[in-house]
Amino acid sequence: MARTSAGATRRFIQPRKAGSLVVATLVTSLAKWFGAFSEPEITVRVFNGIVRDALREAGVQNITFAHGLQYAAAQDWALATNHDLAGELERLEEGMRARRVMYGATDGARHPRHGNGAFAWVNVYGDFMVGRAPGGILDAEVAGILSFVRSIPHHFGKAVVFVDSLDAIAALQDGSARIWMQNDQEALMETLQRLRTGSLELIWVRSHQGHPLNDLADRLALMRHRAVRNELTSREIDHAARQIVDGEREKLRSIAWDRERSKALKLWREHTAAHVSLLPAHMEV
Repeated sequence: MARTSAGATRRFIQPRKAGSLVVATLVTSLAKWFGAFSEPEITVRVFNGIVRDALREAGVQNITFAHGLQYAAAQDWALATNHDLAGELERLEEGMRARRVMYGATDGARHPRHGNGAFAWVNVYGDFMVGRAPGGILDAEVAGILSFVRSIPHHFGKAVVFVDSLDAIAALQDGSARIWMQNDQEALMETLQRLRTGSLELIWVRSHQGHPLNDLADRLALMRHRAVRNELTSREIDHAARQIVDGEREKLRSIAWDRERSKALKLWREHTAAHVSLLPAHMEV
């Protein structure tokens, strides 16, 4: 309990002027904490509003200590509160991370006679990568998946990748890619680990059937493959890829990707039921 200059009693710890720095530091910490989230939990938003309104009403420059409350005690309280906030922030961030899903698609391209293998990936935010891929078409397909896995930001707990190659999915699901995939072993091990833990999901989609992400990845891989024969420079390749992606950004933002995932899984099951079973046993909608 504390008394304001007007004599009113308030249920709010009120440091004196000498403690303004402590209050300012705490307020700054709170602002950073709440500002770290674009959509914080409702309890966090309510608490933020209570603290903000209380400080605005009293005015930091006019706040005085409650009787018997020492500056050192206020400082200890502020430090302890900052420590608690940091711990709570870490726990909240981990919970939010587990709910964040990165959606993307990969593809590979290679001419049967001329070679010029290439891979590409693109995600729903319009980030992309194109590159050369030595070896056959399966090498290019797997290279695209590995490159995508390397790009997954830490604050995403899971990634869903739409792939049009059943062979590439099988080679990674059963681990056989370790036998013949010599390039980028570190990314390969990370991919296999993510598949084991469920933080990576590879979903088959039929190529050239209008899937918004996979068709975009296909166009990027084909462009990179043809760039070798067309003798394009790195700058020209990047410009061409960016033009392809920029033309689809608005469409990518309008899609409900959790529904797209469920739709793709349903079509994969139907395809599998009509052919030899290649569906991973753990796959669920």
